[in-house]
Amino acid sequence: MWYKLLSIVTNSQSKAIKDIVLNKVEHEINNRVSKKVAVVVKDQEHDSVHVIDNINQNQTEKLSIKQILSEIIAGIIIEVYEDTLVMRILNGQKYEILNTLDKEFVLKKVKHYIDMQKNYNFGFQNNLDCDRYLMVKSKLFEYMKNADRLLIEGFINFRLKEYIKELENYINIAVEELFLEQRNNEFIGLLRYFVHIQTAKEDTVHIICNSRSNYSDYRLFNSMKKDITEKYFEYFFADSLSLDIDNDDMLISALITISPKKIIFHKFNDNGENTSINTEALEIIKQVFENRVYFCESCKFCDRISFDCMF
Repeated sequence: MWYKLLSIVTNSQSKAIKDIVLNKVEHEINNRVSKKVAVVVKDQEHDSVHVIDNINQNQTEKLSIKQILSEIIAGIIIEVYEDTLVMRILNGQKYEILNTLDKEFVLKKVKHYIDMQKNYNFGFQNNLDCDRYLMVKSKLFEYMKNADRLLIEGFINFRLKEYIKELENYINIAVEELFLEQRNNEFIGLLRYFVHIQTAKEDTVHIICNSRSNYSDYRLFNSMKKDITEKYFEYFFADSLSLDIDNDDMLISALITISPKKIIFHKFNDNGENTSINTEALEIIKQVFENRVYFCESCKFCDRISFDCMF
């Protein structure tokens, strides 16, 4: 004889989600549990799946099947429902300050954080169970022990408060990153404005990285091959001794002061070493000066004799 062990129901408004849930449960149970032990009856009309087990199974065997079911449903919640839950949180009053583009940015970032944990089975990386999955699986199993019906959406809303809180933590991190990027864009825009309204003090500035000059890790030369490092770094060098100003800050400040029409970064320094500027500083310079920034990949400026570069 057979006995209904558990009915799994979804009341999702999305037909796609309903189909995924019902088909996934049916597929996983058929693959992981012998049909001599339990069978699956799919009820499309009532958006449910019934797991029927042999009435002769003892309590330990029934719990073993429910343990498997908790793993399957936990995987479905993580894989299928998570994006919808994130958007539901973002559409709440707490985040009403965000516009549509902001929310798309946050959702993309949250998915990136989540994808960092994913593997091939339930979406977790390197076969390591992520905290969210373990949390959901544990809550499901505790509930299923004494239940014969599971409404997935109701379970998420009322019994997975900690899980929802975890998603909110991801969202808060992403929102902070959004605000940081917005502040950075405002800062870049201000610097770009300063450069735009200033008269260029030099037509061209050649930059040698990691040169170990008296003032910084950079040496600056004008279009006439004259070293102008001291001329433009001396003021900022004095401040750097008392303030938290590093070499990259001094370079950016000097370039904004000069506002050259052309900036050329040379691949080789004056010791013949192949070096490059700090990535973050370079990105700021490229954003501020836009199409004024060039890179020389063919000359050795370390001999400081000629500018036989092809630009």
